[in-house]
Amino acid sequence: GAVLCTKPFQLRKAIVAAHRDEAARVRQLGCTVTGDGVKAIVTDRSAPFAGPWQVRLMPEGAPAVTMWGYASSFKSKTGEPLWP
Repeated sequence: GAVLCTKPFQLRKAIVAAHRDEAARVRQLGCTVTGDGVKAIVTDRSAPFAGPWQVRLMPEGAPAVTMWGYASSFKSKTGEPLWP
């Protein structure tokens, strides 16, 4: 799943923690790991493709929240990557 954070500068630390299965550390950083199929609307991708994008995460049955994630974390509705 995608690692998304409330602050873009926490992404790298949260990705390392997620790869180490340190869920408590991911949450402590203000981040979450989403599953596939969670709708996200890109609200700011002014950074280069490798940089973080701001998205509006739209989980089913929960309020929308603004988060940050790397472009490589997102796919189109058809499953294609959104970046080269």
